[in-house]
Amino acid sequence: MNHAAINYYFNSKEALIEKALEHYYEGLEDVFLTLGDHKISSKERLMKFAEDYIRYDNRFPGVKHHIMSYLIVGKEADSKVSGLMPGNLQAIKLVFGEILEGLEDKIISFKAMAFISGLVYPLLMTQYGDIVMGSEYGDNALTREYIKELINGLTKE
Repeated sequence: MNHAAINYYFNSKEALIEKALEHYYEGLEDVFLTLGDHKISSKERLMKFAEDYIRYDNRFPGVKHHIMSYLIVGKEADSKVSGLMPGNLQAIKLVFGEILEGLEDKIISFKAMAFISGLVYPLLMTQYGDIVMGSEYGDNALTREYIKELINGLTKE
């Protein structure tokens, strides 16, 4: 990467990273909108969200690793992550609540967290996807089958 070009267009490496994060978050907000589409069933919303999330996140591996490294080492997330995540995590929990109506709130929260973990962890382990899944984790039939099994397993009471 040419440092002169970075400095010319963005003034600094940090400004480039900030612009990349900004672009990533704008698109990510659109991915979460699927969860509010009541024209399709709750399970279909989870499926569509998961497929869109994986497809979207795979487009930005460097940004994803930057965000995760900050979260994993315990550094404070930037304000955009802090502002975006609670509402979006709540949206996932609400969809699980629709499916698992009457189940204790704590259990619904656990299932929503397991769903998020089930989507994110394979994205972090992309270099081992062919070992674990026999194929790359992304936009393919095996990934759709994995998501379907994840959802079915978590929506059993």
